[in-house]
Amino acid sequence: MSNADNPYLLKDLIKVLDTRNVSLPAPAVEAVQLWKRITETTPEPQRHGALRDAILAGADEAVIAGTLLQEIAGTRLTGAWQQAANKAAADALAVVMEHRDEVHAELAALAADCITRLRAVADLGASSLDTLVREGRHDQAKLFASRQEVAAELNELYRIRDTYLVPGGGRALKIDVYDCSRWQNPLEINNHVRGSTLADQFISGLTAGGHLYYPTAEVAIAGAQKLWDDYAAEETQRRKEQFGVGSTVFMG
Repeated sequence: MSNADNPYLLKDLIKVLDTRNVSLPAPAVEAVQLWKRITETTPEPQRHGALRDAILAGADEAVIAGTLLQEIAGTRLTGAWQQAANKAAADALAVVMEHRDEVHAELAALAADCITRLRAVADLGASSLDTLVREGRHDQAKLFASRQEVAAELNELYRIRDTYLVPGGGRALKIDVYDCSRWQNPLEINNHVRGSTLADQFISGLTAGGHLYYPTAEVAIAGAQKLWDDYAAEETQRRKEQFGVGSTVFMG
């Protein structure tokens, strides 16, 4: 990611948090205000062709020199202003990361509601929307009908966390092939997650006994590390049994 990407990331963060009425930590608010002040006062660049037009108009040397100086200085000033805006955006994102636990707590409450609703749909079993409506179970029918929207929102909440609240991004949550950033124990749902939509995949995993959650980076990494350690211990034991106690043969 280049430094120039930071303003776009910050705009996205502000938008997704505002949409969900999630508050930025006070230090981050100050950093965002500084970024906004810089971006809102960026000077207009020199009009393209001003120096050319001055020459064509037969302007005297003083006017041409002044136009040239304005063009050179204006370009440098605009560039410096943009660099300052990029740096201010990066600083604001860094402050959010420093205070990520506060933001995570608010997002986790929203995620918990989504998970509860998806679990309620999973509990409906094989019921269809038509069946629920026909039986007069209107609240459940409404819940069932909203499952795609709820799943999309939960997926977006995971994206927000991974992008803005995880040092190193979403990839940093994995230990080898193990990823506990969504499912508390992904091994519980191996070969059980099915469906062409997010909702189908979430619901099939819940039906199979999986546990969706919204952990912090530290919790997710610890879970993945435990799964890896368990696998490594089992593999070591298997190798010992295969090659004899004390064997130095190991994975890879």
